[in-house]
Amino acid sequence: MITIEIFLLQKLLRKAMIYQLMIKINKLIKEANLTHKEISEQTGRSGNWVNRVYNNSSDITMSSLSKIISVISEKIELDKYNLNALFDQKTLKIASTMSSLADENSISATAFILSEKELFSDLMGDWGALSERKKLSKKEKAVFEKLQKLLKDPLGGI
Repeated sequence: MITIEIFLLQKLLRKAMIYQLMIKINKLIKEANLTHKEISEQTGRSGNWVNRVYNNSSDITMSSLSKIISVISEKIELDKYNLNALFDQKTLKIASTMSSLADENSISATAFILSEKELFSDLMGDWGALSERKKLSKKEKAVFEKLQKLLKDPLGGI
């Protein structure tokens, strides 16, 4: 039976959500024909701040997000965008799943994961990319590998 610590699973989901958000922020930056360095400098940060945040999938503060969006808004009309430009269904599903996990334990986690198989399967690519970039701790990588096994052979995890 595969057991997965809820806390580590929540950390993995959080990293995937931030990874998705950073990809969407980067898309807006590109649409505004701005560089990470320009955004960093115009938000009062060091020249490589946005690049570090993007590469590390850092969890930025709301004020930092607001500053980034304000710089982008000087270059492109944001009225044509809605919140889905950053918070699409996948991102919201990750957040919802993180919240739902609070009611689970390491024994019920397997059944929970299998009930959300589509989402967890979809996130394998994100976690794979984060693993390749060495952005997962040893424990998180171990959970990622357990998830891969579980999703590949659901009956092996029960």
